[in-house]
Amino acid sequence: MKNPNSLKIFILEDDVWYGSMLNHYLSLNPDYEVRRFESSKAFFGALHEKPDVVT
Repeated sequence: MKNPNSLKIFILEDDVWYGSMLNHYLSLNPDYEVRRFESSKAFFGALHEKPDVVT
């Protein structure tokens, strides 16, 4: 079950290594719901989910 107070973070990063590292470390916090995107098309397709933070 997801925490209703979690912070939704979207990562838009085309560098595989950096995106994976950022996703890994942010996901260690149980209060963060993290999604990673490697293309702007995928990112804009999910933007309706209204993330709290985009990096």
